Amino acid sequence: MGAPIQAVVLCGGVGARLRPLTYAVPKPLLPVGGRPILEHILDRLAAAALTEVALATGFRSELIEQHFGPAYRGTTLHYRREQEPLGTAGVLNLVRGAMAEVFVVTNGDLLTDIDVRALLDAHRDRGAAVTVCTRALPVEVAYGVVDVDGDRITRIREKPEVQVPINAGVYVLSAPIWELLPQGAFTLPELVNAAIAASLPTLAYSFDDYWIDIGAMPDYLRANLDLAVAAGQAQSER
Repeated sequence: MGAPIQAVVLCGGVGARLRPLTYAVPKPLLPVGGRPILEHILDRLAAAALTEVALATGFRSELIEQHFGPAYRGTTLHYRREQEPLGTAGVLNLVRGAMAEVFVVTNGDLLTDIDVRALLDAHRDRGAAVTVCTRALPVEVAYGVVDVDGDRITRIREKPEVQVPINAGVYVLSAPIWELLPQGAFTLPELVNAAIAASLPTLAYSFDDYWIDIGAMPDYLRANLDLAVAAGQAQSER
């Protein structure tokens, strides 16, 4: 048996909201800054010394395998292809028995500057079984919000913007989760809820590094613009 797999990248989605770009090309291969999204993700994992990575593929998986082959810049790639939709947690059964004691799972359509090594250290230091990365998302309430103390009104805030934590699509999981993972279709949110129900330490890791979920065309355009701006700034500083 080879080295244990340290990370899983979820690459099986059809990318319906990015059509027509994804009719022929799987979303992880869409270029951002002149390079496929998946290359950016693998670079981020390699920077944290995670060089045994499984790619859970589905739609047009052969194109991903042709592009990367067995390795990418020192990272060994293990391909696991869904034969039917298994959900974001169900695909983990395809690597059951091959994973490290602690491992990262990330969506294959994210660009982020998160410090993966710091994330892993926090997971271990806090004794977590599950760590979910979260981001603060500003949400504008469309109505006046009434603050009350009992039946006494203390303030009315007209259409305030509130910060809510959202799931950022990056997880760290430890071995106890395997006992909670059924065969068949299952999602990562369902796995997180199962860990909570089983009283396993299930913790949030809030970060404010660059992050974008490339789920729809506006996100894709913004990601390309962000990288172009960053490249321009780097060039001007030389």
